[in-house]
Amino acid sequence: MDASNPASQEPGPSQSPEGDLGKGQQQSAKMGNSPAGYLQHQSGQLAYHVCGSGPQYMVLFHGYAQDATSWLPLVSSFTDAYTFVLVDLYFHGQSSWADKQRVLSVSDWRHVMTQLLDQLAVQQVTVGGFSIGCKFALATIASIPHRVKDLILVAPDGLVNRFWYQVATSTSVGRAWFKQLITKPGVFFRLANMLHSIGLLDRNILTFVGNQMNTRQKRLKVYCTWTVFRGLKFAPRQIADTLNQYQIPLTVFLGKWDGVISRRHVAPLLGLVKNSKVQVLEASHHNLVQKVAQHYQQTLLAVA
Repeated sequence: MDASNPASQEPGPSQSPEGDLGKGQQQSAKMGNSPAGYLQHQSGQLAYHVCGSGPQYMVLFHGYAQDATSWLPLVSSFTDAYTFVLVDLYFHGQSSWADKQRVLSVSDWRHVMTQLLDQLAVQQVTVGGFSIGCKFALATIASIPHRVKDLILVAPDGLVNRFWYQVATSTSVGRAWFKQLITKPGVFFRLANMLHSIGLLDRNILTFVGNQMNTRQKRLKVYCTWTVFRGLKFAPRQIADTLNQYQIPLTVFLGKWDGVISRRHVAPLLGLVKNSKVQVLEASHHNLVQKVAQHYQQTLLAVA
């Protein structure tokens, strides 16, 4: 974001166990109760919302267990400079994915994003994501880099291989074990607590388990999200080479007290990108998007 030019600012389910994930979640009144549109491709129906009336476009992808409304703190400050396209990820908000056995691929995502930008009649956009939403921002870079003007990653997931994610999603045996958690989670919770007690499981992961896997509905969402999105994997060198080739600036926001994503998770990428910058804000993981919004608001006031 170029804070010196306020006219051109660039900021950062109701599910059933049977699988009707991501439909019908009520949206903020500020955004309207209905999406601006849906993008259909293969197993997926992707909902998106449009806010603001600025001449430049920004497409944003939220984090896990959120929806498009999570970006409203940022959107509210820049509606004159930007038209925001806020996407509900699959299994979230009003988006859905019918075939839980079908993996979302980068090729699928190229089709979806091309369809979106063509519907909006825009050639280039700024792309941003938070946490797991960064997988979709990175997939956009990997698939249609010529249509991306800037990349903003907030606590980005998807740049390093996490051990438990690999165990749960990379093999058929791991996925079968992971699926058992939906109906028989007792053994898993006992194992998680034991691993934490001997120092083999991070406290933040244990907290995630407690908060996001304590009902069958929530466990189904974790399972579907992790397994369907497992095809969105990117090596830092691959992303860096693309950013450098297309001269796409990268901005990364991290939380000083974020126990989920730290600087070490993004260091391999930052060391390879020619035009990159990092902002470390006084925030934890859960309130980082709000802090990013405050950061840009304060920057605007400083140059006004």
